[in-house]
Amino acid sequence: DPDSKKQTDGTKVGSSMLAKSIVDVQLMAEKGFPDVKTTRNNQKYNNLNASAIKHININQELEEKEIKKKESKEVLKKKLVVDEAGRQKVEDLEKNWFGLGDEKYYRFHVKWFTAAVGLICLALGHFLAALRVASIALEIIVNKILAIFFSYALQGERLKSTIIDILNGFVSIIMIFFCLFLYKEVVSFLNDKPTGIWLVGLIAATWFMIDGPKSIERKFGYDAGLRSP
Repeated sequence: DPDSKKQTDGTKVGSSMLAKSIVDVQLMAEKGFPDVKTTRNNQKYNNLNASAIKHININQELEEKEIKKKESKEVLKKKLVVDEAGRQKVEDLEKNWFGLGDEKYYRFHVKWFTAAVGLICLALGHFLAALRVASIALEIIVNKILAIFFSYALQGERLKSTIIDILNGFVSIIMIFFCLFLYKEVVSFLNDKPTGIWLVGLIAATWFMIDGPKSIERKFGYDAGLRSP
């Protein structure tokens, strides 16, 4: 697929995350509406891949003629409503003259909570990483200017400290990209997990990106996280 080759790793992870938050009602109808226990396994909920997700029409209505399974057709003619006593009951979908404005199901059902939380966390991790790298890059530029043009004023330990700051800046950038790589791998790994595990793992991974590995700070003396500018 040529579109998939143009996607960056971050886009693929985001598209895959979004795909796992979508239920293809037509596919579920063809399967006879099975009881799916794993709420984030898109192999059971849809056949969408990372490149196809951007081409779906979220407002596409489910047409009865597209459903081949007879039992599923009957199910999709009904809806659950709540009466004045708070009890659930089954009713027929509303029908109008000449089929205009008939009540129908949408083909795609989006789990907005998991989709929104996942994409927000993913975007936050990438945004903070970019912000931190830009901040460190500016610090490196300033330190390099000081080391080149004001070396006469930076004698001994001061000049050495400036050079160390430049080196630490480059190492910090490398570590941020390494943490970002780990972050995307963890997010990809969590995509197939149940919602509870996925949510806790995603928040933990995002916090890891913000806070940074403490072992690096203890051993090397600089913060590889994204919290401090």
